[in-house]
Amino acid sequence: MSDRFLWFVGFDWASEQHRVCLLDAEGEHIAERDVRHGGGALSELCGWLLSATGAQPAQIAVGIETPRGPVVETLLERGFAVFAINPKQLDRFRDRFTVAGAKDDSRDAQVLGHSLRTDEFAFRRLSTDDPLVIELREWSRIHEELTQERIRLANRVRDQLDALSNQFKQISALLIPLSKAGVLLNQYRRNLDNWREAVRSQYREALKTLGVRLAVLAALLTIVFAAAEAWRRAVVRYIQDSRRRYQFLLLRRITLWCLVVVIVGFAFASELGSIVTFAGLITAGLAVAMQSVLVSIVGYFFLIGKYGIRVGDRVQIGEVTGEVIDLGLVRLHLMELGGHGTLGPTGRVVAFANSIVFQVSSGLFKQIHGVNFVWREITVSLPPGIDYAAAKRKLTAAVTNVLMEDREEILRQTNEIQRATSSSSGGDVQPRVQLSFSATGVDAHIRYPVHLQNAGEMEERVSQAVFSVGAAVSTDSKTVRSI
Repeated sequence: MSDRFLWFVGFDWASEQHRVCLLDAEGEHIAERDVRHGGGALSELCGWLLSATGAQPAQIAVGIETPRGPVVETLLERGFAVFAINPKQLDRFRDRFTVAGAKDDSRDAQVLGHSLRTDEFAFRRLSTDDPLVIELREWSRIHEELTQERIRLANRVRDQLDALSNQFKQISALLIPLSKAGVLLNQYRRNLDNWREAVRSQYREALKTLGVRLAVLAALLTIVFAAAEAWRRAVVRYIQDSRRRYQFLLLRRITLWCLVVVIVGFAFASELGSIVTFAGLITAGLAVAMQSVLVSIVGYFFLIGKYGIRVGDRVQIGEVTGEVIDLGLVRLHLMELGGHGTLGPTGRVVAFANSIVFQVSSGLFKQIHGVNFVWREITVSLPPGIDYAAAKRKLTAAVTNVLMEDREEILRQTNEIQRATSSSSGGDVQPRVQLSFSATGVDAHIRYPVHLQNAGEMEERVSQAVFSVGAAVSTDSKTVRSI
């Protein structure tokens, strides 16, 4: 170990960012950091070494793998002792610390610092080159750059000459003697006269055909629009339900424009192959360009089905709960509802594509029309040593008394569920109390229905009733948690 230096620095050199490790004379790891390759960063590194060690630059030894370059010159100019080592020698020193072959900048910086501290004789101390040597090296670098630039310019000139040669050959091949050109022009003039007469004849025939097709097209479109108008009047006259009327009118609109597209395609397609090509191009274009829109349109018909949604329904999509304010052909809009207990409008309108019905991750939950109650559950920890059966009866009676004023409305909504779903699984709407063992004793699980319009008030009243029963049963502390 060298006694001339008080601090040792391992400098793992790289092209863009270097790793620096600082050790004291005893080999204790003091600090470590990354340094960008640049003049400002290297100057900052020198200042950091002096402030971290509090020593003079001559008392700090730096080990590095390269003997020259901006990093070495900067350290030498600041007065640091710089030592270089061959990378192959560094590989042997690395085997002292680890046998892993993977590249690790932090470990290599530590190996350089420790090796310089213990085996300084294996390193070669560097010194500032003579100014003439530095100038000669710079002139050599400039000579190499100018040589490469001369080669690039020569290659560019050669490419331009080749391009000009090819263009000259092409132009020469296109030049025709004037005598031959005159003969060809006369022949072309006669051909053009013949083609002009043929084009005029075809133009007259095309005008006649176009007139006939336009007349047929107008007649067919008149019939289609007349049938669509009769369809509309029949729907308005015989269908009273607004939702069903809207569905039939939407189906009429889609059918009408599909027929218009088909009629126009057949009218202007001259051959069967042209019709097939025309229909295929339209179908492929619509399928690719309007894939999301088509999926949303299909989703619309699922949304307005038997158990679908309508304007005014309360639904939940993912984490959003709201009231439907618009149901379009492509997307629907919700007025977001939020708050604890009684839900109220938040003032935000949320838009969802109708394709949400095909997404498994989101999920769409709808409140049945005319049903506006939910089930709540709370858990009460009962103290040991009491009459649990009596406590259960008192809790049931207390919750039943609180919910008595909403019982008829909840019964009506339960019957509405059975009628809408053609099922008898509406269940009993009486509050229920179920006892179960827990780690702390016996818990009473109280499950009861509440109307959404006054859910917050009813939950508070139920909680007060449960607290009153608990106080009457025992004076011990009780824990109530909402589920």
